[in-house]
This record gives sequence, structure tokens and C-alpha cells, in this order.
Amino acid sequence: MRGPGIWTPRNAGPYTNLFTTFHPTPRRSRVPMEKFGRYVLLEKIASGGMAEVFRAAVLGSAGFAKPVAVKRILPHLTAEESVVKLLVEEAKIASTLHHRNVVRVMDLGEVQGQYFLAMEYVAGQSLHRMAVAAERAARRIPLPLCFHVVHQALQGLAYVHEKRDVSGRPMELIHRDISPQNIMVNYDGEVLLVDFGVARATHRPNLTQDGILRGKPAYMSPDLLHGGPVTQDVDIYAMGVVLHELIALRPLRVGETSMQVMAEVMRGDVPRFQDLGLEVPESAAEVVYKALSPTREGRWRDAQSFARAMEDVIQQHGWQLRQADVAAYMAQCFPLEIKEEAAAQARFAAVVADLSTEDAWPRAGEAPSAAVVAQEPGTRMSDVSPAALEAVNRRARRTAVATGLGGAAVALVLAAWVLTPTREPKVDVAQAPAASLVPPPPTPAPAAPPVAPVPIVATPEPPPTTEKPAEPKQE
Repeated sequence: MRGPGIWTPRNAGPYTNLFTTFHPTPRRSRVPMEKFGRYVLLEKIASGGMAEVFRAAVLGSAGFAKPVAVKRILPHLTAEESVVKLLVEEAKIASTLHHRNVVRVMDLGEVQGQYFLAMEYVAGQSLHRMAVAAERAARRIPLPLCFHVVHQALQGLAYVHEKRDVSGRPMELIHRDISPQNIMVNYDGEVLLVDFGVARATHRPNLTQDGILRGKPAYMSPDLLHGGPVTQDVDIYAMGVVLHELIALRPLRVGETSMQVMAEVMRGDVPRFQDLGLEVPESAAEVVYKALSPTREGRWRDAQSFARAMEDVIQQHGWQLRQADVAAYMAQCFPLEIKEEAAAQARFAAVVADLSTEDAWPRAGEAPSAAVVAQEPGTRMSDVSPAALEAVNRRARRTAVATGLGGAAVALVLAAWVLTPTREPKVDVAQAPAASLVPPPPTPAPAAPPVAPVPIVATPEPPPTTEKPAEPKQE
């Protein structure tokens, strides 16, 4: 692979988003299940400096249960007014958004002093992880898929930008943290824009402290760092960076420190694809370059214009993809993660079923089951006696075994499909039709040396006690 390796949070520069971006990851934190208000927190799936995210279920009557993700402020920060305010404003903004390409926020609440929001659970991967997987496999993401995913994300962004309040007044929302980490593709092939933790409504400027830039420096626009206003245009530029990085499979801006990354952004230089050794149709490349113009006047007027230009390129080159095509690509790239997700869903479905049944309540002369004990706020499943917990877990084991047998059959079918010999596609996939979107796994020759890992240009973030360089002022 040419150039530096795929981007990481470090070599994208430190950023001021206080809340972790939610996305499922194969490495789960094995923490006890916990009853939290009307939710059951099943496992921790992500965490950050200010909040943690759980796979959870909301329980209703008659055995009703719905999977959700719960983002909860860390206990030691519940007294921090600024942290709570960010979470509340994220919920207020995101809860008004109802679009197929925007993750849904369903609840905001507080349990025993801990504030949280509940949102749609997304079983899938971020664009960042998709890029990492492509780099590890030593192949590029097909151009049709790059354009499809970003076009779908732009549809969601255009909806956000054009959102009006109940009185019909434009809300003038700005996401401010568009990046590969905040665009999800679920295993069904749907694209979702996530994380409105630093979003802003321009007619409510008091939500942002003066002089603080929110977001990741590598995705900020040059005019913003030169002191320009924060407008919806910053989201359009950031989406252009995402598209360029997906195609090139390398970061657009790199630096060992946040200030070095900002200096790269302010110069406004954009590497041409041909200089990177990539064959990209001129009409497609021009759409990307226009989004990355160093001046606001040179960019697309709005997200809808950007999306329409991408539609024209997709039509011109026959890059139309179905949702099933994207799902097939995800199955090709993340077979183990999909298998783990299916097993986790089966395991927790059994637990939730036990928690929701009348049998969970104690009969005369019986000790309360784990489900009943867990009804007390703050009670952890680890506090329940082993005998009671075994009753809840028994059904989970039976379900897991049954699911494993069915999953094995599915895995055999998938393996047969994956291992079917086909011709390896060329690195240049500009002309690849939709039917050939999913490439077969590479078959290395016995004598071929392994692909050498590409060094990542990054410097560890400074410890909290280290004085940070002064951030540019933002009016």
C-alpha cells in the first residue's frame, strides 16, 4: 500500500468530542449485567473519557423487550454541569431526527443521579473499521461502494441540515463531527449517521463555549481554522475528506500533533488521485475535489447538491448498488464479527426472555430469581446467588447451543460461497459493475512473502498533565 497506513484517532489529532462514538466492536467488556431504571444493561460495548455505552434491552409488559444502546455519563462526572448539558442537548437534537440514514435517539433520563440516553442499537461497523479491514486484506474498497456509502450518509446529512422545528423555522443544525468513525454500516447494508454529541443549532449559539473548536482537526475545513464562522459548510467539507480517504485508503491529513494536523489543513492542499497511483474517473474525482475546496465559495452549495452530483456519477458509471450488495460485502469482510453478533443476540435474548416472564417472580417459599433481584435499581447480576443466576442462564445456554447448530449450517453455506474460486479483481475498481462488488478473499502463493505492515505516522497523545498547545479561537 502506498503512503501512510489507515488513519487512527491519534494521527487524526486529539479532538474535543466528550462522548465516545458508539459502534459495536469485537472486543466486549465482560462486566456484570445491571438493572438500570427500565433498562437492563447487558454488556459494555464502548467507553470514552466522559461516557460509556452498553448493549441494553428495555423491558415492557407481556414479555415485550426491545434491544437498544444506552449511553451513560461516567459516575464521577454526573456533577459536571457542562458534561450533563452536552448529553442533554445531544438528546434534544437527535430525538427530533427521523430519517433512515440517521441513528434514532429514543429516550433521555436519569437514574440515581446518572444521566443517560437510549438510542437505536446498530449491529455493524464504522467506515473506519471497514477501511482498516480493507487495508489489512491488502485491497481497496470498491469505488461503487465508496460512492454509495457516502451518498447515503449525505442523504442523512441533508435531512439534518434542512430540519425545521415545530413552528417551521429552520433549525440550522450542524453535526460538526463528520468522520469515518461516525458513519456506520450495519450488517443488513444500511448506512447510518451517528453521534450528535457536539452538534450545534446555529440559532442557539449559547450551546458552545466561545474559543473552543469541536470535532476532529483532520476533518475541519481550512476556512474554519482561519477564523471563519461555523456553518453547515464544515460538514460538507468533512464529508469530502471521508470520501477521499475511503477511495485512497489513507488519511488526507496527518501529523504528530494536533497543531501539525491543523497546519496541514490550513494549507489546503489536496493530493490528486493520479499522483497516488489510483485510477479514478475524472468526473468522480472532480466531485471529491470540489467538496475539498479550501474556500467555502468553491465547494458544493449544500449537502443536497453534493448528493445530486454523486448520483450523476453513479448513474454515469453504472455504480448503482442495492442494500443486499452492501450486506454481502459486510459478510465478506466481517464473518467472525457477524457470527459473534448473532451468538450475542441469541444469548441475551434468552436472558431478557427470562427477565420478562412471570416465572421470574418468586413463588411462596422460593427465593427470588436473578430477574427479580435485578429489578432493584443499581443491583448487579453479580450480587445474585449462583443458584438463582443459574436459573436465568439455563435457557441462555440452551438457546446458544441451538443457535450454534444453526449458525454452523449458515457458516458452511457462507464458507462455500466465500471459497468459490473466482478471478481476483484489479486494484482499479472504477469500472467494476455492482454484481462484482464483493471480491473473493486473496489466495496468496506459497512462496510469496507476506505483505509488510505499513507504518502509521502517529505520536501518542500527551498525558493529561501535559500542557496542550493553544487552540485557535473560534468566534
